Amino acid sequence: ATWWLRWFKSGQMPTTIIEGCRFRFYLSDRVGTNRAAVIHGEEVAKVWLTPVGVEYNRGYNRAELNRIVRLAEANREELLQIWYESSAAGPKRAEAPVRPANGVRFASGMLYIKLTDGREIGVPLSRFL
Repeated sequence: ATWWLRWFKSGQMPTTIIEGCRFRFYLSDRVGTNRAAVIHGEEVAKVWLTPVGVEYNRGYNRAELNRIVRLAEANREELLQIWYESSAAGPKRAEAPVRPANGVRFASGMLYIKLTDGREIGVPLSRFL
């Protein structure tokens, strides 16, 4: 399959096109919400990039949505790079060292991970649905 990746800057919304799918990044998204809107006419889907998944879909059929997810997975690094460069997170910084987990707990719809350095991080379980 052939693909092409082209970078556009339309105002404040960086956009890239992969195999005819327009991935648009909204600068109003909060830091940490690395996602893109995929727009074609009246159809729109919001796709998470870490991990790749669909936040919502308005108008795409199942086959089209599966194709969008496959394109996002195959081009994830490029999409993340565009997101990092255009978002409030700023340019991607050097990766932090891996800090192993020391424990896991669930409470009030959250997943909490205790790190060996004493910190605890949490993420809503709804993020994985």
